Amino acid sequence: MTREVVTVALETSVPEIAQILHAKRTSGVPVVAANGSVIGIVSEGDLIGHTLAIDEQRGSWWLTFFSDNSALAREYTKTHGRIARDVMTREVISIAPTASLADIAKTLERNRIKRVPVIDNGKLVGIVTRANLL
Repeated sequence: MTREVVTVALETSVPEIAQILHAKRTSGVPVVAANGSVIGIVSEGDLIGHTLAIDEQRGSWWLTFFSDNSALAREYTKTHGRIARDVMTREVISIAPTASLADIAKTLERNRIKRVPVIDNGKLVGIVTRANLL
């Protein structure tokens, strides 16, 4: 695992996150609360969705009849948000420091994710990426 994890705060701006990803040559960063707990992750995928909204085309008006208003509101906030809190993925899949390589590989594959935070006693202690496994 990588022990020196690049993280961002809830209030980190989207442009700043993009700059961090580029500068650190990474594809995602955990969003960490003041107490050190991981509360989300912002990945390139989250930011690509944000970028696509710039050139968004309105869908057919009649499709709104089949959509849940709260889901539409969440999607709009995620694609038009200005800070990490708005664009982050909130469902964080994590592992313990004692996880085996096989378990880590299965977790990444099963959940179709590229990185998994390592959590010990509620605190971020590292991150394992597909590149770490290779």
